[in-house]
Amino acid sequence: MSGIVSEPIQAKISKENHNPTKFYRKCPQCNEIMQRRNYATSSGIVIDVCKSHGIWFDIKELDGILKFIRSGQLQKAQEKAVRIAKRKLKSNKQNNKASESVLMKNVGSHAGVDVFSEIIGWLLD
Repeated sequence: MSGIVSEPIQAKISKENHNPTKFYRKCPQCNEIMQRRNYATSSGIVIDVCKSHGIWFDIKELDGILKFIRSGQLQKAQEKAVRIAKRKLKSNKQNNKASESVLMKNVGSHAGVDVFSEIIGWLLD
């Protein structure tokens, strides 16, 4: 009878041990739940971060990060992040130029009219 009861318990324990990163860990210093972050966005290595006490590595995580760095993948991830940031900056600049263009078009529709005096007149009314 004990064999029947222990099998499901053993299976449950094996599952928990097989994938220990499925849960949020508590900071060893303050006991607050830490955030989980994918190191360098694309490494697949999930690290635990405490907002007060920094990053906490498991042995396998640290080893995986070192391999990720040594293989050149960190540099590739950083280069990709720079490309994405430049693309966003360019897009933001284009959006700003488009907004300025619409604004100037609206102001330009008052050609020959002193916009400043028009605003003053509106304020005095």
